[in-house]
Amino acid sequence: MYAFWKGLVEFRKSSYGEVFRIAEIPEEDHYTWIEPPNTMLLGYITGKRVMVLLNTDQKEGTFRDIRPPQGEWSLIATQKSLTYPASIAGNKFSELKGGMNYSITLPAQSLRIRIRKHKIQNTR
Repeated sequence: MYAFWKGLVEFRKSSYGEVFRIAEIPEEDHYTWIEPPNTMLLGYITGKRVMVLLNTDQKEGTFRDIRPPQGEWSLIATQKSLTYPASIAGNKFSELKGGMNYSITLPAQSLRIRIRKHKIQNTR
């Protein structure tokens, strides 16, 4: 538990954590809420850089048709560990491609945090 919270503090202090450290009212599109029919599930994408999925239910739950913004999304945290800046490998959904739809099942009382690895460069 200590390692998880230590990792969470380091993550929030990182450049990715900037999306949580805002002093003013955020832009309207700063948060994208993911609200499945099961009210025990909640997710959000903040700053188009960090995705958080939470399952507070006593049983597994599925987020359907999640479509992350363009880019490569890496899993950095579960309820058991937070590995920022490295990613957690070996999971079917460790790496996601933005712009595609996914259905992701989370175990009971769990979480997943993903970061978008690279900013999208504007090509003109």
